Amino acid sequence: MSLWNTNTNKKINTTFPVKNGQPWLSDYSERAISVDGISGKASRITVDYLEPGGARTGKLFPTGNKFDAVSLPGSDEPVRITCLDCTNPTVYVQASSLHVPPTLLPDEFFSTTLQQLEHLRTSGARLMGLDPTAQSQPKIAIVGPPTGYTMISGEQMEGSSVDLVIRALSMQQPHRAVPMTVAMATAVAARVPGTVVHDVSRRVTGEEVRIGHPSGKVSVGADIAGNGKVVATKVYQTARFLMRGEVYWE
Repeated sequence: MSLWNTNTNKKINTTFPVKNGQPWLSDYSERAISVDGISGKASRITVDYLEPGGARTGKLFPTGNKFDAVSLPGSDEPVRITCLDCTNPTVYVQASSLHVPPTLLPDEFFSTTLQQLEHLRTSGARLMGLDPTAQSQPKIAIVGPPTGYTMISGEQMEGSSVDLVIRALSMQQPHRAVPMTVAMATAVAARVPGTVVHDVSRRVTGEEVRIGHPSGKVSVGADIAGNGKVVATKVYQTARFLMRGEVYWE
């Protein structure tokens, strides 16, 4: 099914299992999958975001650079950030630049770190030509190299299972997983040399990038042409019934 995203004026193709002419939303389908951070299994939906670059600003790199240098209050040491507009404008910074581990859990963020991230986010917004007072965009995320860590569940994530680690914020709050649009943008940034994301990411040979987040990991595909244009990003999501019942009226 083809969809038109009116927020970004971009086309989205979705592919899902069908049985007897109807969508097959079954936990027992052979195509049922689980998504880390979401309980249970459900039918798989393949979502292709076509030509997602420049969804808000018209450019994949709105500043014209793979990275920009921004100063933090009270520090003369510049911090490198990458401003990327792909499915959702996002600002990236390496955890090492803030002297924090990339494996922080949502409740482990220091208030000073949150303040620094908000400063970098608003600075990135200005560089991208966006409203720095808007909380919804751009997003901001900390990235780090592939490493093992303890997830929210208490289970261990092996460093060999991911290509990079991310900690994303939404509305100034640390996310318990990673917003899907941010994950797609991250997969693109990880495959573009010169970005702060590419610098910490494991070198991947195919389209798929495995991104470790506080609740597990997510695999995202990024199809980039030889001229640098992003052809599409691909993610796997799930769908299930929200309610089933009967309604009576008089």
